[in-house]
Amino acid sequence: CEAGLPIVSELLDLNSDYVSRFQEFNFDTIISFNVMEHVEDDEKAFSQQIEILKKSKSKNPKRIVIFVPAHKWAFGSLDKAFGHYRRYSARQIKSLFHRLDPKALVDAWYFNTLSLFGWLVMGKILRTSEFNTSALKTFEKICPYVRGIDDFVHSNLQLPLGQSLLAVVTLSEEST
Repeated sequence: CEAGLPIVSELLDLNSDYVSRFQEFNFDTIISFNVMEHVEDDEKAFSQQIEILKKSKSKNPKRIVIFVPAHKWAFGSLDKAFGHYRRYSARQIKSLFHRLDPKALVDAWYFNTLSLFGWLVMGKILRTSEFNTSALKTFEKICPYVRGIDDFVHSNLQLPLGQSLLAVVTLSEEST
């Protein structure tokens, strides 16, 4: 958002057509946090986000920032219970956005490796449909102590593992 302009936040159905609702705004960034896995036709939704940014008169770089669950192979009963259609891989996100904007720059990072194992146990092995809140509270307590392991897995070992995926898509200047 350009200096002095308000940040716009609105609930909307991403399975519908919504580009016209935002024509008056000049967005430079669209952010979604644990949203796109709930959208049946995510490619259509991302395409509309790109269209909104292309129509923007903002001089700033145009970006889409997404936070989504990672790894198709981790899809299990918890995903179904939470209404997820999919989990993502970095390769899938890059491929999807390069189809929509071939010159887009797509950076993606996996993180939160340790909770992936808990997700797999709960959703693939135990096949539970409810998240165990006591397990979550325990994980939150130990998180500050094990964060270094996650950093080591990604920085030093460069393993593409994690519960989640963060992607930043910068649209090509020619497309905006």
